[in-house]
Amino acid sequence: MQTKLSQQPLEQIEADALVVVAFEQENGEPVRAPGIAGGWIADLYTSGEFKGKILETALLYRPSGLKCGKLLAIGGGKLSAFGSAELRKLAGAAVRVLKPKGCRTIAFALDAGFGSPEHAAAAVEGALLGDFETDRYKTEHQDERKTVDSF
Repeated sequence: MQTKLSQQPLEQIEADALVVVAFEQENGEPVRAPGIAGGWIADLYTSGEFKGKILETALLYRPSGLKCGKLLAIGGGKLSAFGSAELRKLAGAAVRVLKPKGCRTIAFALDAGFGSPEHAAAAVEGALLGDFETDRYKTEHQDERKTVDSF
């Protein structure tokens, strides 16, 4: 898997899947959710279908206003308890959710508050760990395996 770090607006990212972190409501404060895809994530919160709990996921195919084929919202839990260890878990979980769906290129959007080298490294580590397969060297069903080419 190749990894690349770039800064660009979410609407310009070209990938099979885009992953965004959405946080749980805390102390009556408004929910921190990315306002993309026509407010789809906000609608999930309103309906009660998604609360932003850690590792909770919701997947949207062909999101409006984005160049990616899929949009994965993954819960980050409480913002006050979120750090590089949680980010590592989220990146690994995102790869494990999207890889079986045939996503070869995955873009993971980091919020502005989590753009440090430590957080970027944690996201890459999580993606690499999530991509690990224990039966990588078995020859049976080798042609059916799905791979992630870039993160």
